[in-house]
Amino acid sequence: MLSEQIIKKLHEKYIYLASGGFHFDVLLNIGALAPLIAIHETSEEPTDEEIKFIHSRILNDEAGIYIQDRIKEKKYAIEGHNTVTLKKENGKWNYRRLTWTHSPRWFPVQGVSIEELAEIIHPTKK
Repeated sequence: MLSEQIIKKLHEKYIYLASGGFHFDVLLNIGALAPLIAIHETSEEPTDEEIKFIHSRILNDEAGIYIQDRIKEKKYAIEGHNTVTLKKENGKWNYRRLTWTHSPRWFPVQGVSIEELAEIIHPTKK
């Protein structure tokens, strides 16, 4: 379970809380919009460094797909987005997309570091 302090830090970085499926917290007043990034409510607490990394690398990579002005005015949430939900378990990270309905539920199954996960979600061009 994520502490209120961690949830507040996540919200400051426009990282939403997911309780599964299409259920996202409404504390940031996004209405029917889908957030770009969420952390699952059963996740272990991310460190401050991981929160900064998620915001600076994963969230901004995901936002790069869209026109930046459209994202900022919608608090990093837009209509019809295939939300990336992150989960930390046993110190390792994995993710899923909102539309995934078949196994594996979380990928990679064994979990990886947050830096490795970012590379899986949005590989850097080499």
